[in-house]
Amino acid sequence: MYIKKLAKELKNKGVGKKEIPVDIGVSYSSVLNYLNEKRVMPIDVFFKLIDTYNIDIRNVLDEKYFESSSFLTDETEKLKRKIFELEIRLDECRRKNDDDDFQRAIS
Repeated sequence: MYIKKLAKELKNKGVGKKEIPVDIGVSYSSVLNYLNEKRVMPIDVFFKLIDTYNIDIRNVLDEKYFESSSFLTDETEKLKRKIFELEIRLDECRRKNDDDDFQRAIS
């Protein structure tokens, strides 16, 4: 399903199957086999096509993935908050150690 969507996006961008091997370094027969789903497209080739032709990945992947990404966003925000809290604590510990070192130096 993703390959069909990718092929459709390539066609919409005006990319011909003969141009792909030159641009990404894969043989023409491999490109045909991948896009016609006769062979499994390696993930690196998949992402190389997306990067090379500036294809919006949201047009290729399932919409369900992006609907569920709110969970990932929530979890990411929680992790960012935790990291921020830990950085504050670390700064406080550093300041305390610097103060202790300063007190030892002047005494």
